[in-house]
Amino acid sequence: MADWIALDRLLIAAQPGRDIGICDVWMLYNGMLAYVMMGLLFGGEWLVRRRVKAAHAHG
Repeated sequence: MADWIALDRLLIAAQPGRDIGICDVWMLYNGMLAYVMMGLLFGGEWLVRRRVKAAHAHG
């Protein structure tokens, strides 16, 4: 989370006169949430595939 804050401060410093708004925070939050959810989905699928493959390998 600190990385996002540091990046945000850097972007604000690069654009004088522009302050961070609630929409910017909301976009960052939604983007991060989407990637976390995709990671959980792919990780869960990988675990299920391993279990199914192991069950079929043993007969």
